[in-house]
Amino acid sequence: MGRLALVVLGLAAATLCACGGDSSSGSSGPFSTAGAGGVGTGGTSGIGSRPPAQGSLTLAIGLANPATPGYACPISGKSYALGDPPPTQTSAGIPLIDGQGVSVTCSVIGNGSYAFNATLSGQATGGAVQVAFSAPMVGTKGSSSATASVYTSDLADTLASDQASPCSVSVLADQIKPGVLWAGFSCPSLKSAPSTECAAQGLFVFQDCASY
Repeated sequence: MGRLALVVLGLAAATLCACGGDSSSGSSGPFSTAGAGGVGTGGTSGIGSRPPAQGSLTLAIGLANPATPGYACPISGKSYALGDPPPTQTSAGIPLIDGQGVSVTCSVIGNGSYAFNATLSGQATGGAVQVAFSAPMVGTKGSSSATASVYTSDLADTLASDQASPCSVSVLADQIKPGVLWAGFSCPSLKSAPSTECAAQGLFVFQDCASY
């Protein structure tokens, strides 16, 4: 074979090598599998692995109504937000990833009704925030009873719900499934002895949570 033919064959082989690489792309983000305004799939990612949990929050602190005699709220009308952006009633926003400026732990376990537990803390718009939620049974419709605790740098204390006045959690846009929950919450009374009592309400998104 002549020298010219060898050169042509070499160029063809080089072209094939340059074009035959892996055409797959990386992840397109936590919401790539959701519909408009929804949250991602959550649960597991691959066999035996799960991405870090993610969470976001809006939180408004107000006066308990009715207030317990002898108790008062040191702040009222103060709001906090965690997320990029944080959730609204019509959009889940983009939650923040555990270990990237926030601490997130969560589990959403079940099928049809779900046991839900979560904690989220970080430096929010409005100040430092730490919240915890627990609900033994969250349905896809209506509101479900839950317990909650809330700390903010303005309160400088952790307030918690009790059995006499539980919080409620209401799923938004049917976004509850193993490892995922987008919901609103309302806590009419959160207390800390001897005399602090506030109300709290807001929204949260948790995804990539433990699902089994």
